[in-house]
Amino acid sequence: AFPDEIVERLVKMFSVKGDMVLDPFLGSGTTVKVAMENERSSVGYEVEVSLVPIIKKKIGYKPNAMCKLTIVSAEKLQ
Repeated sequence: AFPDEIVERLVKMFSVKGDMVLDPFLGSGTTVKVAMENERSSVGYEVEVSLVPIIKKKIGYKPNAMCKLTIVSAEKLQ
């Protein structure tokens, strides 16, 4: 995982408030977290299902919140 400060610098450099930030290798969810904190929408993809609880914790996910989290397993994509 990258430090939040590095990701924040890049998010602010390459997007403006309201933009959509794409993270094709979601990992632990740092980019999504930083995007949300800086008023950007975000989409991330992760194939490792075991990371989902880590991602949820990092972004402070709560059901029925403003954040929509959709999980699609690799098996459903085949």
